[in-house]
Amino acid sequence: MLGVGLLLAGWGILHLARASAVSPSEKTDVLKASVERERCGFGLKLSAEAEFVELKGRGGRVLFRQENSGGPFAGMVDLDAEDPVVFVAVKWKETSREGSTFAKLALEPAGKPTITHYFEAPGTIDDVWELPTE
Repeated sequence: MLGVGLLLAGWGILHLARASAVSPSEKTDVLKASVERERCGFGLKLSAEAEFVELKGRGGRVLFRQENSGGPFAGMVDLDAEDPVVFVAVKWKETSREGSTFAKLALEPAGKPTITHYFEAPGTIDDVWELPTE
């Protein structure tokens, strides 16, 4: 009788441990599926030739990536509708340039006016732009 009790207790602990290990991934899948995306046009101009250019959304989701080019770039990206944010990274080919380098990012959300932001740095650009939600 004691052995059966221990067996059931062990099974219960194992079942709870397995359930807690599965729950976070299921929650993540539900969250990923429930995020609404908004299609948005973009244009990106650079002051010099870049080794790479990358635009990312929340959670590190790559929106756009280009290597060995000076641009300009244009296309479409999918931004999170409720929390639109763009992480911009530009690594320049020539790092010995004097003065600041810049990137000009223009976004054209559907049905809204075009918005523009300048990113400026003496070296590599690694910045974030939190967009208005209205």
